[in-house]
Amino acid sequence: AREIVRLLAGFTLAVEAAGAFLGKYHGSVSFADYLQRLRDEELEGLEDSTCHAEIQIPYGERRLRAALKPTLDSLTEAEGHILAWAALLPPDAVAVSWLRELAASAMPTLAEATKPGHVPFWDSALRTLCSLRLLRVHEEEATIPAAEQRLVGMHSLLQTLLREGIEAEELARREDAVMAR
Repeated sequence: AREIVRLLAGFTLAVEAAGAFLGKYHGSVSFADYLQRLRDEELEGLEDSTCHAEIQIPYGERRLRAALKPTLDSLTEAEGHILAWAALLPPDAVAVSWLRELAASAMPTLAEATKPGHVPFWDSALRTLCSLRLLRVHEEEATIPAAEQRLVGMHSLLQTLLREGIEAEELARREDAVMAR
């Protein structure tokens, strides 16, 4: 664990993402395997590569990308879809009802009712995104069930990384949809 933190240079968001991933996949992915994956992403030695702050920023983003990649790769299509929409909303105040409406406009299954006794598709996806710390529950809503939460937050660096992964035409279409609501 210490070696993972060292390799991520203590970058808080990257370390938290790594911890959430390892917690979720405890027993399936070992610390050693995760550390090797980070090394395979060519992160070894980044902390020694420069001492100039303006050059270290891209390395911090690279660490974040590497730490988030296993988590993002593990998401279902619906979870990734929700997260991509959340990346377009205000980072500290993502209105859950608005996010659900936007996400369901392109993926109607997110708005479908479920059979009694089954976990609603939307609730399950939102709960997963919060448990992985990709979306964070506001402190005042921490005791409220996922289905009733009104606001979640998202780190602005995560939003930037996700927006960079959306093709320009699709990004413009989604931004227009956000503005139209």
